[in-house]
Amino acid sequence: MSQSNAQWLDTLQKQCLEQKINLDVSSVSQTPLWRLPSQHWQTVAELAKQLSARWAAGWADQHDEGFSVHALLEKEGQYLLLKTQLPLQKPDLPSHA
Repeated sequence: MSQSNAQWLDTLQKQCLEQKINLDVSSVSQTPLWRLPSQHWQTVAELAKQLSARWAAGWADQHDEGFSVHALLEKEGQYLLLKTQLPLQKPDLPSHA
């Protein structure tokens, strides 16, 4: 991973912290995974877009407690996986569009 590729992720993470968005940061294989509260879903997407990251994929899984929603962002070959949880009763989520 080149320095410029890593920089957009570092910049995005810093912006999220400035916005007081609590991230649970880990990884899947070598792809960073950020778990975040659903109320910050759209904000993180907008911040990523400002850094020229593109939305590459999205999917959701239903389980007993609700839904797990995932979005894969990409910039210059570096990926970021976002994940949030939604309850069954009110599975509302702001758009990434």
